[in-house]
Amino acid sequence: MQTRILSAFVVGVLLLTSVLATEPPSVDADAGFEFELKAAVPADVGNSVAPALIVRCREGSFELLLSTEKVAQSEAPRARVSVSFDEGGPGEHTLTRDPLGRGFVFPDPERVLSRALQSERLDLDVLAPGSLSDEATFQLLDLAGHLETQDACPIPDASGGASDPLLAGVGGVSNPVLITETKSNPAYPHQAREAKVSGSVILKAVIDEGGIVRRAEVLRSSRPGYGFEESAILAVKRWRYRPALLNGEPVKVYFTVFVEFKARGKPKKKRKKKR
Repeated sequence: MQTRILSAFVVGVLLLTSVLATEPPSVDADAGFEFELKAAVPADVGNSVAPALIVRCREGSFELLLSTEKVAQSEAPRARVSVSFDEGGPGEHTLTRDPLGRGFVFPDPERVLSRALQSERLDLDVLAPGSLSDEATFQLLDLAGHLETQDACPIPDASGGASDPLLAGVGGVSNPVLITETKSNPAYPHQAREAKVSGSVILKAVIDEGGIVRRAEVLRSSRPGYGFEESAILAVKRWRYRPALLNGEPVKVYFTVFVEFKARGKPKKKRKKKR
């Protein structure tokens, strides 16, 4: 009996050792990354109150978010910033609130990042709203070094490519075809969900020779002010396409994308105040 118990104990220890020694599943480092740029600010100001820039990339598509400790306290749907570089600027940009509440999103992150990387620094001044007013300088040497190790996220091209985009479906240019496996549903904006509001957004997207959505801008929105536009842009920039073709060769094109949001349930009715 003791021999059996001892044998069972030894087998149990071996099994436990085998489980503990198993390597965790590998993570594909090239699938994407998130990188936070910390601001260089005067010592009397302190980094705790300085704005931060968060660079996200997945399969070659970049996002650039402005985040500060004051973002959570502000309900502003947009922010206006002034950005300058060593070789030029300043230039003003209107940022839209990320529907997930992480910060404010730059409309053309590749262009901003490319110019900043060339200058190795970026000076940012938050102009509006007043509750977010801040200024800071960001050094980009660490980001540049990180990008060199990311095969799926090359350093962004400020020019967007050597040639201007063609019009999809015109002059012998085929339409890009969405790869359905990459189509993720956009996040439903909190304000629209609370009001049970539906809507739709029409975007003009630039899809490059590799099928990556490089830029997207709003052509029309059925319900402005509910965050549908920002959510649609973030979702579409994660989609992937089989590129448009001209004479059998992949080309960069302008392509119209329609994104629909359908609310569940009936909208809440405002209660009339009793007199």
